[in-house]
Amino acid sequence: MRQRAERRDEEQPAAAGLIAPLPSPTLAAVSGLTRDQIHRLAIAIATDLCRNDPPVVRGEMSKVAAAAANAIAANFAEEASINREAEKTLRAMGRQSAELDPSRLLRGLRERIAKQRGFVL
Repeated sequence: MRQRAERRDEEQPAAAGLIAPLPSPTLAAVSGLTRDQIHRLAIAIATDLCRNDPPVVRGEMSKVAAAAANAIAANFAEEASINREAEKTLRAMGRQSAELDPSRLLRGLRERIAKQRGFVL
């Protein structure tokens, strides 16, 4: 296990420069992860997928890492969109929901919107 972690550390710097920039400049604020953390996560995923014996995914590790980074970014962007829509709906409900707990109502709205979109929170 230790050799695998050491090998991953050795391979990450080379692949780090090959990943395209993430699409959204506000992604770090939305996800709670920095761009660097998302890149490192994507590289770790790509390393695991490409370096297993036999490899789960065949191809250039940099392309797999870029696809993983884009998928992670898209996931966080969709979740942020769901949150915005749920908050907007909650504000529109206004005083109609005064007797209900707003955080519980917001959670229910988020879950309903995510289900409608086929998104797993």
